[in-house]
Amino acid sequence: MSHEDGRHLLKPPSRDFLFVDESGDLGDGTGGSTSYYTVFGLHVADTTYKHAMEHLTNYRYFHGVTKELKSSKQKTMSPHRRRFMEGLSACASEGIISCSCVFLRKLEYTGPYLHTHSYGGRLPIRFRNFVLKQLLYFHFEHSPIRTEERELVLDRFEMSLEDRLNLEEYLRNDYRLPTLKHITHADSTYVEMLQVTDMLAGPFKQFALHTADDDLREALAFVKVRDITFIDKDKP
Repeated sequence: MSHEDGRHLLKPPSRDFLFVDESGDLGDGTGGSTSYYTVFGLHVADTTYKHAMEHLTNYRYFHGVTKELKSSKQKTMSPHRRRFMEGLSACASEGIISCSCVFLRKLEYTGPYLHTHSYGGRLPIRFRNFVLKQLLYFHFEHSPIRTEERELVLDRFEMSLEDRLNLEEYLRNDYRLPTLKHITHADSTYVEMLQVTDMLAGPFKQFALHTADDDLREALAFVKVRDITFIDKDKP
């Protein structure tokens, strides 16, 4: 995230936060599982966080929204949702937030860990970790961080303690990634910015499946997007 671009910055940031959520399940695309999988990241600094929250607070107030924001409960592009996206687009253009998304179509996917014939076999947790790492690679290519206090905040996945420790080791032992001081698992019920991330992640189902119309593409043009369906099968 280019902190220097933000008009609202009164002092240099001291902390970076990247909120991450997924859309779709860990199934292989058969037997009723989703045919797509997406992972979305929203990046904000401590100096710009309050400005992003102002947008969310105003949205809740003017539209009478009191419940948890969930993408699955929203129409694809209702007038309210469009205004929500327009506000976030304005935040992005002012350097308040930076957003990235990676997605894939499961039946065409050539990378590891999803199918029995994939590199490494079918390992759902490793598949999730691998896709998360692809998001981080992609995001930090265009939104480098400037602080030493870096926190990754994940919407609470159903993971054992061992799985969480393995994920932390997997991310922290990669020289291509900036050092993450904290990796936090939280529930979106009480973390508003994760709710925003969920609201943005959901529509990328349409991008993955090539069903996004011009209206949706225009509304989400502020998000950097990468299709990783055909990623190298031997990529570690």
